[in-house]
Amino acid sequence: MIASADEVWGVSEGQVGHLREIYPAPIIRRNRLTGLPPATTAPPSERFTILYTGSLYDRLQSVEPLVSALNELVAAGQIDPRKVELIYRGKDNVLWDLWLATLHKEIHRDTQTYVAPAIAQSMQHAAQVLLLLNWSAQNYYGVLTAKLYEYLYAGRPILALVNGPADPELSELVELTGAGRVFAAREPVTEWLLEHYRKWRDNGGKLAWSPNLSHLRVYLEDWQFRPAPTQD
Repeated sequence: MIASADEVWGVSEGQVGHLREIYPAPIIRRNRLTGLPPATTAPPSERFTILYTGSLYDRLQSVEPLVSALNELVAAGQIDPRKVELIYRGKDNVLWDLWLATLHKEIHRDTQTYVAPAIAQSMQHAAQVLLLLNWSAQNYYGVLTAKLYEYLYAGRPILALVNGPADPELSELVELTGAGRVFAAREPVTEWLLEHYRKWRDNGGKLAWSPNLSHLRVYLEDWQFRPAPTQD
């Protein structure tokens, strides 16, 4: 079906690299931002909330780096577990609970099944940190889901955990836009979490965040639709 199509689209350069093995001229067709986030956001919350919305993919994603970092910080007395909350909204709540089985018992959990997209997006705007779980492999990257663009629009700091080697396209979208930080497998997230927890704690339950709007603005434009670069 792919080989016989008139056009073939992929969401990233990394993905069309594999499509090119079947179809000679795939087109990169990234999602666009629906709008720019506010210049600065700082929603208040009683707990340091880390939110994940949407589907989970067993054996592809991993939340273990986050769980390990939180447990380490609690054990060291650097964060108060009663002031941290992990929130999940999506259809895979059973899998999420399984992934959090080793999380410190005093860290709050708020796990519910699927909610309306408008409610999920409202929660994204109110969270302290937005958790993004992604995956990669050798010569395989660029898994850019629609959730990523929702997160960018929310304007809250993104913590992206890649289960695999570094993903240059994801890093471009998250780090070069000032939207957050991307961690490849085995990169420790402890210092990043502690830094932002302390900012939230010391600022009266608010973590102010200011993404680079000039860099984000390009993701509103027509360059998103373009032929994939040819290989030498």
